[in-house]
Amino acid sequence: MDNILTNANKYAFDKKATGNDVVIELTEVDDSLAMEIRNNGKPFPKNFDREKFITKYSTADSSNGSGLGGYDIHRIASDFNNPDWILSLNEDPFFLVKFKFQFPIKLVN
Repeated sequence: MDNILTNANKYAFDKKATGNDVVIELTEVDDSLAMEIRNNGKPFPKNFDREKFITKYSTADSSNGSGLGGYDIHRIASDFNNPDWILSLNEDPFFLVKFKFQFPIKLVN
């Protein structure tokens, strides 16, 4: 979550303003925790997709960023048994960036 929120702060919004929204939604689905993080910041370039986002050293803007953020998000989600998490870019007219994860809930006694 830290990486997603840091990236939204750095790249999604040009300035602090009322109406800049980052929404985190948690829902229990069967024995899993569904987490959706979305923002209404700037869109990704049209030719940018999930595969480019998770590729090590790939960036949406070659003059900005290391290209490790998406790679790290994918690596961490995979470590938590969620390699097929969803990244929706520019599909929703209001929230242009959406991350969707689903993690198993493990009960600890």
